[in-house]
Amino acid sequence: MSSTQLNTIGPAGNLGVYLSGVCGIGHSVDKRGPIPTLIFAAACLFSGYTLIRLIYDGGETGLFATVGLPGLMLGQFLTGVGSTAGVASASNSTAKSFDKSRGLTLSLILAGLGLSAFFCTSARFDSHARVEHAG
Repeated sequence: MSSTQLNTIGPAGNLGVYLSGVCGIGHSVDKRGPIPTLIFAAACLFSGYTLIRLIYDGGETGLFATVGLPGLMLGQFLTGVGSTAGVASASNSTAKSFDKSRGLTLSLILAGLGLSAFFCTSARFDSHARVEHAG
């Protein structure tokens, strides 16, 4: 794959995040509640990540030969939609559960998103450093 092709896969996930916010995830969670939206988020995330894994596991002659770059972009798009739906569901549930301290609880959820990414990347770099040091 060329650098240009690789650079189209990531923005497909961003497009999923941005379009799903505009195209009805917020309306859906307000109308139907957080549980159906969370189930939708889980289905999108599962199908998106599964598609990406199947494409990468098959190599260039496997599933990638059939679906190609659009398949990878679809997987990323689905993970973006699922991420937005999950955050919207968690935010809606929290806002309805905590009336007096709504702002504090919502800020804790949103801060947790950034901190979880920080902790995951820190743990990854620590584990790689230990492996390189031991070898």
